[in-house]
Amino acid sequence: MSPFQPLMRVFLMAGMLFLLGACNSIEEKSVLFMEDLARVLDAHKSDCEEMGQAASHFMTVRQDLLSEMRKFDKLTQDEIQKRFGTRLATAKKRILDRLIECANNIKLVDLIDQQI
Repeated sequence: MSPFQPLMRVFLMAGMLFLLGACNSIEEKSVLFMEDLARVLDAHKSDCEEMGQAASHFMTVRQDLLSEMRKFDKLTQDEIQKRFGTRLATAKKRILDRLIECANNIKLVDLIDQQI
């Protein structure tokens, strides 16, 4: 592991928190959540165990947002899809690609399945 990797993680997390705070709508925050999750998984794609730990930490820090996202009704989901469909599809594909690569890490797959 590079000595700069922990520092890069701090900058990545600070950037994500800034972006989440700068958003106006819960819909926009939910899309950023998915994009940021994809970035976290991408950053750890060489080690599925680290990916699982990073994903678990990511989800724990964002439990409040996850709770709000679970309450979305069909109309809200449709609005998100209409406004952010391309971004959301790209993020979902990246997440799925990482999960396929780490399909043997049951804890990671279960975590994502339970949380999203």
